[in-house]
Amino acid sequence: MNIPGRDKPAAVTALVLIIIAGFAVYLNSLGGEFLWDDIHFIKNNVYLRSWSHLPEIFTRDVAAGSGERYHYYRPLTIFTYLIDHTLWGLDARGYHLANILYHVLTALSVYFLVELLFRDRLLSFLTGLLYVIHPITTETVAYISGRPDSLCAFFMLACFILYIKYLDRGGATTYILIIATYICAVLSRENCIVLPALLLLYHLTFKRKLRIKPFLPIAAIAGAYILLRLYFMDPAAAPTTLSQRTPGFFAAIAGYCRLILLPFDLHQEYGPQLFRFHDGRAIAGIVIVTFAFVTCLLLAVKRRAAPRGETTGTGGGTLVIFSILWFFISLLPVSGIYPIAAYMAEHWLYVPSIGLFLLLSYGLCSLYRARGLRTVSVICMAGLAVFYGASTIRQNSYFKDPLTFFERTLKYSPGSARIHNNLGIKYFESGRIDEGMARFKKAIEIDPRYPEAYNNLGHVYYTMGRNDEAQNLFVKATELNPSYANAYCNLGVLYVNTGKSDEALEHFSKAAELNPLDADAFFNLGLACRMTGRDGEAASAFDRVLQLNPDYGPAHRQLALLYSDADRHDEADRHSRRALELGFPVDQGACAAGDEAQ
Repeated sequence: MNIPGRDKPAAVTALVLIIIAGFAVYLNSLGGEFLWDDIHFIKNNVYLRSWSHLPEIFTRDVAAGSGERYHYYRPLTIFTYLIDHTLWGLDARGYHLANILYHVLTALSVYFLVELLFRDRLLSFLTGLLYVIHPITTETVAYISGRPDSLCAFFMLACFILYIKYLDRGGATTYILIIATYICAVLSRENCIVLPALLLLYHLTFKRKLRIKPFLPIAAIAGAYILLRLYFMDPAAAPTTLSQRTPGFFAAIAGYCRLILLPFDLHQEYGPQLFRFHDGRAIAGIVIVTFAFVTCLLLAVKRRAAPRGETTGTGGGTLVIFSILWFFISLLPVSGIYPIAAYMAEHWLYVPSIGLFLLLSYGLCSLYRARGLRTVSVICMAGLAVFYGASTIRQNSYFKDPLTFFERTLKYSPGSARIHNNLGIKYFESGRIDEGMARFKKAIEIDPRYPEAYNNLGHVYYTMGRNDEAQNLFVKATELNPSYANAYCNLGVLYVNTGKSDEALEHFSKAAELNPLDADAFFNLGLACRMTGRDGEAASAFDRVLQLNPDYGPAHRQLALLYSDADRHDEADRHSRRALELGFPVDQGACAAGDEAQ
């Protein structure tokens, strides 16, 4: 937005302070490792290894590049990971730096939107500052896979700002940018569908006539997206009724308000918990919702007769009504109207919290401008900034490594089978076998139909030589999920090492069919083909491995052995040299299946 010349120094100072604050509180997040969904979205995502996969990124599920299915379409997020991978490879610091940048840009957009709406520099600065430093946003910023929220929020706010500018001044370029930014929001995350409702809120509270030309494209894109999402994507939903989920919405409202004011015990995985209306948290939420809407109603009645000009500032109840309704409208996609797998999540507040920060900032501004209370207000502002900033710095450590993350999350979500299972994996990988086994068993106890836990427990038994028990668990995993490629692969490995080559070949073939992007599955298939004398099929499988991962050393070694046996010496030498470069020297006397199954 254009800033009058006399106000530019103050505006620039405000913007610089927001930028500095944002980077300062998230600086220690740069040392965080990849964890949880980062593994599927980034580490194992073959689409990030080449720009030739750009068409797949924009036409497939968000985790298709790792052979997983999340039931989400967020191609712009994966595209930003592709950029990161090009710049940083698998250095997590680069991805964290990008997350901080997107968050700071979103906070600056909050500043510009509030300034555009209310023409109050202090209000804009405080809202942007609280937003950029508050620990409720750590799940979006310090956790790499939280990026969809910041991308979507940034483009939604940019679209909102451009929309208002178009109403004021028109312009073909602005009109095109309105459509472009909203499309970017749609390609980032699903909660963008509330933008048309937020624009209607703007027209209602600021008494501006709705113009079809700028509004219709946004409403049409949102409507088309909803229809396509429902038609083409399987629902990522929990099998509950609306009446069962409604008390959870009120419990979440109480929780969200508490987390904004007192951000203690922040964590992920709140889970699909169900509440009853007489639950204390649900009652608290009902009280909050009732008070909020009664306040809006009374203020609306009071301002109904106010002159139009008075509704452009912070007076007349405009700000309070706008802030409260922004909060509730932004929560609609995760309110339980549509069944989802949790009753609340901290990152769901990334856009709705803007309304609450605006309210809080308005209170601080009113205190600052009250006679005799300026010193008290400055102390309150500074105290809040220090408290929220320090809390954010401390909360970033929650995301520093997978073991810390899952152990702390388990403390708050002891009934989550997913957390027990993932913590079990980390224990097993760090050599704490018994603890890992206990976590897998607990996950199965909590959710007897959780195939990943059966598969992982089976892997533990396999490494202990308890092959019969391992086989039973792998089979159970495939029964619960017939499309579970990893369980078929593990069965194949077990059969290889018990001399059942034909059974191994069958299961490796099934794993490769189910997950055609899994290099390990094709490598195992190649080994099984060699063991059963199918050298031609083995070569094809190893070639496929190298298409997926050109630096897969054991595949180069196996191809060197294959081509050497076939007297194709030039090709054998080429793969032998590459294998040696990757640390897998070729022993010409090695047996056909000299590498272990993966």
